[in-house]
Amino acid sequence: MRGGGDEPEKRNAELGNFMIVEPAAVMITHLSETLRTVGHLMLGRQDVQQLIDHVKTSHPALVSELLPDLVNLGIIQRVLQNLLRENIAITNLPLILVGIGDNAPLTKNPDDVSERVRRSLGLYFIPNYESMPGTLRAATSDPLFERISASRVHRGGGETLLMLDPTTAQHLVNGVAERVNAATQMGETAVLIVGAEIRLPLQRFLESSVPRLVVVSFQEVPPATDIENAGLISAPNGVQPLPMPHPAVAA
Repeated sequence: MRGGGDEPEKRNAELGNFMIVEPAAVMITHLSETLRTVGHLMLGRQDVQQLIDHVKTSHPALVSELLPDLVNLGIIQRVLQNLLRENIAITNLPLILVGIGDNAPLTKNPDDVSERVRRSLGLYFIPNYESMPGTLRAATSDPLFERISASRVHRGGGETLLMLDPTTAQHLVNGVAERVNAATQMGETAVLIVGAEIRLPLQRFLESSVPRLVVVSFQEVPPATDIENAGLISAPNGVQPLPMPHPAVAA
């Protein structure tokens, strides 16, 4: 029941065990959820430049080392957007920039850079998902399913995608949805932990179907954090990994 009504109506509602919610609270909740979903799209180049300028006042050597020789503003923007897309705070921007600088010589792909940066941030964001301090309760996937997924990762056009057949896709979504429902009933965050190679494509494959699921990699979990198994995502019967392409041999 919305708030703002007459006092007798409120009293009657309370006696009837109805929940009274103020309109402002409903609007704030809706806006918060909207920002959580699309907030990363609102981070523009000018916003990133202002963030960089702010960091430069306290870390001038870091910024001068990073820009313009190692990366451009667009790569930094994409990395920050990737983090925000999965609700990872970017308040520790100097640490994020250090991670970008350390990995930029290895790859200029923003997805690859952001995945490497996440590993240095795990100490800060993994505790948000713990079922109790120091313990991460998470579902895992069996080795066969990880190999199947890894063989179906497609990279192109600046995107990293997981291309599953309908049977495998439905099997995955059903298994993960069961874990999400079980975690929700226990008041926990539903977490799936997988190998770093498939974390990003798996997360993007599932984010629209199971938006409340958090997908992390083993490499992001701090060493002091215990992992408690909350279930296993197995491969459907009869599905095998695709053959990996052989590297070209020079004549």
